[in-house]
Amino acid sequence: MANGESYKLVIGDRLQASLLGESQPMTGTVDLDGHLRFAGLAQSRVAGLTLEEAEQALEKDLQAAELYVNPDISLAVVSHAPIVIVGAVQRPGSFDFLPQLTVELALGLAGGVSLTDLSDDQRQLLQADAEGQLRAAALEIVHQTVRMARLEAQLAGKSVLAAEDVDPREMPVALPEIIDAQLGLEQQLLSTFIAQGSKQDALWDQHLKELQTEIALLYSRIEIQQDVVRSRVEELEDTRSLAERGLQRATIVTAQERLESEARARILELEAQKSRAQSDWIAASRAQSNFHDQRRIETLEALRSAVQARDGLRQRHENQRQRLAVLSSNGVILGSASDLLDMNYVILRRTNAGIERLDATRDTVVLPGDAVIVSALIGNAANDF
Repeated sequence: MANGESYKLVIGDRLQASLLGESQPMTGTVDLDGHLRFAGLAQSRVAGLTLEEAEQALEKDLQAAELYVNPDISLAVVSHAPIVIVGAVQRPGSFDFLPQLTVELALGLAGGVSLTDLSDDQRQLLQADAEGQLRAAALEIVHQTVRMARLEAQLAGKSVLAAEDVDPREMPVALPEIIDAQLGLEQQLLSTFIAQGSKQDALWDQHLKELQTEIALLYSRIEIQQDVVRSRVEELEDTRSLAERGLQRATIVTAQERLESEARARILELEAQKSRAQSDWIAASRAQSNFHDQRRIETLEALRSAVQARDGLRQRHENQRQRLAVLSSNGVILGSASDLLDMNYVILRRTNAGIERLDATRDTVVLPGDAVIVSALIGNAANDF
């Protein structure tokens, strides 16, 4: 059964009916009115019904005609309605339905896409279009190939992009003037990239240098303050010695202790400033390293994208080359070669509401009784048959 249990009968389906109590099965075809007729029996409209629904309709009509009291009928599809394929195909016509039939397989039944009806003017127009797209693809390949050379130069730390950096074997045709012009543009981008990096490096280097100067100054100030502390300690010891002998007042001892404490606190302040400056230096150094890492990551990503773009352009170039060969063949396109054409598929399908027009693709499932209309579009022009 086509399309599983939900398949609905269409005009042209051939059915076999087994009636309980009858020794021989009967066969009949759904006619143009959508009815199923068996000799000597009532007719029933079955088009658009499932097999189960068609069985119920037949049983009801047989009982209404008083031919059977409690009829029990079973239906089976002997063969499905044929499909029709017309348009830009080699052998338009009617074909037997096959299970799991798609538009692509239907094209094969009809002998493939045909271009034999193209006029000379149409063919020349389409060839010119293919040649234009072929050259456009070649130019884009040059652009991406030279771009890749510039990105590789960035990764290698080179400052000059030379002609030998571009492998001519990577391009389908020799375009030396285009390559030279593209090299000039990519050299400008490379120089800008280097200049931006150098400018940012200069800022980082200046900042790091200032931090290093600050750290060195703090080291020096700490050493001086340590001498101050030692001096305060000596003065405090002398003052305490005099006070023990009654030669110095207690207030002077307290003042000396305060000075010694303040000197030590100042060292702690300077140490804290030095730690902050060192942390700033580490953070700045890491930021500079991250800046270069990020530029490298971005360059690698750009290179990956350029490689993918060039590979796609190579396929596009090859497709256009094959298009030219197809247009020069003046014949039939079979198999994967039809992928080179922009095909337009329309399916006409009979439903209970009338004829339904469906836009289709190569993978669209074709049902029994469908009519497939094929037209070929090459570039922006149409080959309508």
